[in-house]
Amino acid sequence: INAEYGTFRLTVDSLLNLDGQTIRTEVAFSGIESVRCAGTGQLYLKYKSEDFEKPILCKDAEQLRDVLLWAMRANSADEAHEESTTVSEGRRETQLGLLPAILE
Repeated sequence: INAEYGTFRLTVDSLLNLDGQTIRTEVAFSGIESVRCAGTGQLYLKYKSEDFEKPILCKDAEQLRDVLLWAMRANSADEAHEESTTVSEGRRETQLGLLPAILE
């Protein structure tokens, strides 16, 4: 998803902020405390490690919010499951298979 100051890419467990081919920042979904939209094209991310929200301007703010919320929930479920048993790669692939339905 293109934003004003770079491009966001989603991995299995994190959000990458890219500047061309260079990774500017990477934050695990488990490190995101909250995400909210405030008007058209405005998204605010609150990281657990910081005391403030970071504003992000992008044309697909609502879509990015929805996908991030989904990823945060999926990651949280995986972490809870990993505490009692090992999560197989097949399970992760199954969960991520739901992602395209969210984007449509």
